[in-house]
Amino acid sequence: MAERDDELARAREDARRAREEAERLRNEARSLEHRLREEGRRTAQHEREIARSIRDEARRTAGQFMRGGPHGNAAGGRRDASSAPGEQTETSFSLEGVRAIAIKQTAGSVTVRYCGEGETPGVASTGKSAPQLEVRREGDRLRIELKISKGWLFRSRQGPTTVVRLHPGIAEVNVSVGYGDLQVRDLAVEHSKLSVGAGTITTYSTTGTIEADVGAGKITLNVHRGRATCDTGTGDLMMDIAEVVPGEYKANVGMGRVEVRLPAGAAIQVEVASGIGKARNEFGGASAGAPSRLRVDSGIGEVVVKVRDPAAGPEAPPAGGIRPQRPGRASAAAGRRRHEADERRILQMLEQGRISSQDAADLIAALQGTPVRMTGDDREEAPDGEE
Repeated sequence: MAERDDELARAREDARRAREEAERLRNEARSLEHRLREEGRRTAQHEREIARSIRDEARRTAGQFMRGGPHGNAAGGRRDASSAPGEQTETSFSLEGVRAIAIKQTAGSVTVRYCGEGETPGVASTGKSAPQLEVRREGDRLRIELKISKGWLFRSRQGPTTVVRLHPGIAEVNVSVGYGDLQVRDLAVEHSKLSVGAGTITTYSTTGTIEADVGAGKITLNVHRGRATCDTGTGDLMMDIAEVVPGEYKANVGMGRVEVRLPAGAAIQVEVASGIGKARNEFGGASAGAPSRLRVDSGIGEVVVKVRDPAAGPEAPPAGGIRPQRPGRASAAAGRRRHEADERRILQMLEQGRISSQDAADLIAALQGTPVRMTGDDREEAPDGEE
């Protein structure tokens, strides 16, 4: 009987301990849930504040671009560093024996071009505060680095406006911009490597092999002669190839539209693919044994390869008739076709030498709704009311 009572007592004690342990675990779970809920609220509030500040900054920057402010427009109609307001840093350098140029800038605008009449090789950069500029020689390579002394990367208006002037004869140009816009004009080099983390890359009348990479933004090659490999994570890509050479061409976009224009009759094999979106090869292409090959891919977005014809008019509607469209879509599509036709005419004049690459940049900028007036030495006159 005593043994039985002892067993009952032990069982009651074990049950009491189990209840206490269960209650302790429930309390810990409630406490953890409360902490996670509070952390979630704080994180969500912080993310909302960041999103709000980015939206506000985007509105201010967009308004400045539309007014033709200090940084002009993303199409290439930017003012030269010599006319931008703020503190200016300028350095001349010798290119004797230099075969390669490496340019790196944290944020802002970078233009790379050959020297104009009366100019010497050098770099000029202007910003709200004087950018940190370093130019150093390493054998046959010249390195140019510009850093923002203060400011936030996403505030592109705080990034310097930089112009790098070169002489013909450079074999390699490597340009990297963290956040902002990169423009390359009239360069003829063996190999160009262009990279922008977030922003745009625009080229005019270039020759040689180009590798262009943008993490988030847009790439536009205008009148390029030579091989090209372009890649964007998010954003559109347009490659206007004026002359095809033997080798491999690549155009790859994670999410966005890809358009490649090739000269009629070019001996190039064409492959197009899109994970989600239409893929159209209007160019055709040569057989697998062709000396050149083009591979175009888009994860999400439309892919188009067409014959390069700057004199061509608006594109004809697709075969099988025009599908019904929502109100306003037809007029928007017609506007895009007119815009493309005007752009092709501008590129034709550029290729024929009737206008300069800077004139082409200005005209395309005007088509995009941001008129810019440039003088012969790349300086922009500020719009009325602007400084």
